[in-house]
Amino acid sequence: TELNKALTSTFKLSFAKAYEEGCDLLLITDGDVWDIEDTIRQAKVSNHRIFAIGVGSAPAESLLRELAEKTGGACELITPHESISDGVLRMLQRMRSVRSASVQIAWQEEVLWQSALPKQVFSEETVHVFAKLKDRPHTAPTLKWVAGEQAHTATAPSLTEQSTDTTARLVAGSRILATTDEAEATELAIQYQLASKYTNLLLVHIRAEEEKADGLPKLEKIQQMQAAGWGGFGNVDASRGSTVLYSRSMASFSYASPSKSSIVLNSLAAPSVWRTNKAQVAAKAQAYSQADGGSWGDIKFSPPNIFNENDFSPDDMLRKFNELALETNDFSHITFELMDPIYEGEVWEVLCNASGADGHVDHYWACLLDWLSKNVKGIVTLNRHALRILNTELAKLDDSSQQKARELFTQSFVLIAPNSWGLVKAQKKRTLLQSLKRIMA
Repeated sequence: TELNKALTSTFKLSFAKAYEEGCDLLLITDGDVWDIEDTIRQAKVSNHRIFAIGVGSAPAESLLRELAEKTGGACELITPHESISDGVLRMLQRMRSVRSASVQIAWQEEVLWQSALPKQVFSEETVHVFAKLKDRPHTAPTLKWVAGEQAHTATAPSLTEQSTDTTARLVAGSRILATTDEAEATELAIQYQLASKYTNLLLVHIRAEEEKADGLPKLEKIQQMQAAGWGGFGNVDASRGSTVLYSRSMASFSYASPSKSSIVLNSLAAPSVWRTNKAQVAAKAQAYSQADGGSWGDIKFSPPNIFNENDFSPDDMLRKFNELALETNDFSHITFELMDPIYEGEVWEVLCNASGADGHVDHYWACLLDWLSKNVKGIVTLNRHALRILNTELAKLDDSSQQKARELFTQSFVLIAPNSWGLVKAQKKRTLLQSLKRIMA
């Protein structure tokens, strides 16, 4: 989620008034946030407070908190099973409360170190502040702040001492996050046994004597198996049940069932280096059948596998894109799924021609999807997840390259419709397929 441009444009809407009186912004986001330093600087200059609500399973918690706290706002995270309306109401209550300032803590002893004080305190909310004092305090510290034009103080009625090291470790963790000295942070992490980027976490499990292994582990070598479809050898066709198929680029043998076998020779789909005279192939196949007395079953030629791009129409492509956008943010994964139904046809050729020597086909996938959604009347509308992913990918390609791709798509798909790509080659292939069906019948 690119927040910098959105927030910057929002700052400008009320810049003059906010500069004098202050202004609050409610930010709701479900994505990653990055590069917030410039945003924080602009918010401070324009006197805007940001109140951030992170929703979903993976918002950038640390950066959202920093963005909110450094501008004098607040941050709250809403998990997928929580009510977002309750979180928004709580945040609106904070925004409507009187602004506080001059937050200070009066310690009764000399302070050696203190964590950063919040810029804003809110009613009925807990504030955690850590400090290391030179001597043991005898009285509780006093919190002082100004709300509106009135000064306020709050003091704890008593002090509570703990003999455990839990509080000390919490203080050490806060000091590690605040310091910029790596040597000091490493020393604190080791002294208080804290997991951090400066330390390694090791787990040692000591087994009982009767559970210990005898000798070294036994290695077992597993034979490597070639994946289906690799190098043109084999593909997977689950629709045929028990049928075993080889690649379309080879003469394929299909075993319909264990009881009755039939051999299907696809000579038209064989590679050019394997091609022979079709009459000779037919004569050999017939000779094999007669010599075997018919035990091999009927031998016949199968028609070539003719690709029909309209089986995956423009409308189908955008519908599939909408579905995949709900499952993943990885555009490369999405285009891999969209490529499978079209990679043998003219649509794929047009897409490759658009990318040319660029090498980034994903960028031109984004151009094609964007062009379809805007230029094909009656086609399915993209949902907000799909649009967000699409705009992020389009931003990686300059305007001139996008324009060239759109012009190529306009020239290549003149007769395009929601249920048809309108390709001349595709129409010829369908006519050929219909003719073969009549011959086979």
